[in-house]
Amino acid sequence: MNRAEEDTLIWLPELKGDFSTASAFEAIRNKGVRVHWHGAVWNRFTHPKLAANAWKLYSGRAAIDLAAKKKGIQLASKCKLCGLQEEDLNHLLWQCDFADKTWNWLAGKFKFGACFRNSRDAMSRSTTSESLSKSCGRWR
Repeated sequence: MNRAEEDTLIWLPELKGDFSTASAFEAIRNKGVRVHWHGAVWNRFTHPKLAANAWKLYSGRAAIDLAAKKKGIQLASKCKLCGLQEEDLNHLLWQCDFADKTWNWLAGKFKFGACFRNSRDAMSRSTTSESLSKSCGRWR
């Protein structure tokens, strides 16, 4: 066999046949079903760190006391912001006085009505500025 007829390795996941770590990761990663809020979180306008945090919050995977309790870890849970109630996601984002003040501040800065009751409500209203305007009635 001469040199011109030697076998060469071809990495099938790449069009050029060249292996790369990125293409190997893409080939083996578990791609789940896309959820309806995918585009609101993962897009070119949102920093990846913020998108990852939003994904954790929306999919119920945030590191909060309630999640630790579900795994069997014994905790005396208390909100780190107000110290009044047990720390769960609903309290941290919607019921805590700190959350209420934060939402009102954001609403003033970005000119939208802070009328969300929970994360599903906020995500459903956040698809367009027009839907926020209709649902909150205070778009400026």
